Amino acid sequence: TTPGTARRRPSSTRCGTRSPTPSPDPPPQAARKARQGAAAGRVRRRTWREVRLDRQHRTITLPKGGALDLGGIGKGWTADRAAARLRHFDGFVIDAGGDIVAGGTQANGSPWTIGIADPFNNSRDLAVLSLTGGAVCTSSTLKRRWDSSGRKAHHIIDPRSRRPARSGVVAATVQADTAAAAEILAQTAVILGERHALAFITGWTGAAVFLVLENGATRYTDGFTFA
Repeated sequence: TTPGTARRRPSSTRCGTRSPTPSPDPPPQAARKARQGAAAGRVRRRTWREVRLDRQHRTITLPKGGALDLGGIGKGWTADRAAARLRHFDGFVIDAGGDIVAGGTQANGSPWTIGIADPFNNSRDLAVLSLTGGAVCTSSTLKRRWDSSGRKAHHIIDPRSRRPARSGVVAATVQADTAAAAEILAQTAVILGERHALAFITGWTGAAVFLVLENGATRYTDGFTFA
C-alpha cells in the first residue's frame, strides 16, 4: 500500500448483514490525555525573535529546539576573514565553494579571471570577469532542489511569502567589495526579480549584478570588467 493512501477492504471480508456497532465514547480522562499527547507531539515553530543576544557577554542564546544555519552568509564571511590574512601578498585568490575573493594579480601580472557558469549547462561560461580585488558570489535556484507537493522547490526563500522565490531569475552573480555583501546581494537579486534587482543593485555603491532568467536570457548592470 502506498503510504498515506487508504486501501479499500475487499468485499469478501464483510460477514453477515449486521450493521457495525458504534464504538463507545472514551471516558473524559482518557480523552483529555489523548488531547495532551497530541499537543505534545506538535512541534512549535521557532522564530528569530526568540534568539537572545547579549552584547555585554558576547553570547547568543537559542530557544529550545532551535538552531542557527549560517549557510546564507557564513561562507562568504569566512572567505573575507581568510582574505584579510592574505593582504600582505602581492596576489591571492580564494575559492570557497564558488564564493571568490581575490586580491592583486597573478604571478605574471595579469588580473584574475573568474567565469560566470551557465546554470543550465555548467560546462560552459556565460561571461568571464577580470578581477584584481573584491569578491564574486553566485546564488542559483537550480542547485539545491527537491519536490514539494508536486512542484520543484529550492533553498532561496522569499521572506514575504515564506516559500521558495519564484521571480523569474534562476541565477544571480554579484561582484562587490566583500564576499559577505556579494552573497547577500546575490540572494536578494534572486528574490526581487529582474527589474527590481537591477534597480536595487545599481544603487549599491561598488556592486554589479549579472542575472540569468528562466528563459536563458541574461541581464547585467554596469560595473563589471569583462576579460
